[in-house]
Amino acid sequence: MYSAHFLSAAQREALGALAVESAALEYTVNLALTILTDLDAHQASVMFEGRMLGWKLDALKAIGLERLTTEVKRRAFSQLIGTLKSLNGERTVAIHGQWQPAGGVRLGELFAGADPATRPAEATIARDGKVRKLKAGRLHEIANGLSDGEVSLGRFVMEEFWVMPNARRHYRRRKKSDTPPASSG
Repeated sequence: MYSAHFLSAAQREALGALAVESAALEYTVNLALTILTDLDAHQASVMFEGRMLGWKLDALKAIGLERLTTEVKRRAFSQLIGTLKSLNGERTVAIHGQWQPAGGVRLGELFAGADPATRPAEATIARDGKVRKLKAGRLHEIANGLSDGEVSLGRFVMEEFWVMPNARRHYRRRKKSDTPPASSG
């Protein structure tokens, strides 16, 4: 197994957890976009299927900020999405990057019979002319951050865009029905 040359069992486990937590986050983001856009499941699938998670987070932020009514809520939502975007960037490096010993495999090590796997592992990815690196020691932290962020996003969306608006609508309807009819007198 290639990954066993550079990553410990705990690091490989953390990388797997990171992938699972990322999928859970994407599901929650898809659900949030469906709620905020008032699309049915099929329409939402057509609009958002195949889009990158970063794009979906940008769309969610733009739509969500339009719907929030207070600056405090906008700031909290913006900060949450910013944290998720940052974690998603690290997730991209972890999942799509090339894992190897820090600094790569050196020709001299190979000729000398040295084991480059004794150096800590890191993932490297080059995109848009930038090289990004991620140390294997961050994997657990990223997986936990994705998990916490997914829960926070789910709560925020349910409270601000689903439960509270529906509760307010219900209250307004009830208030109207509780109003005694005007007397014709």
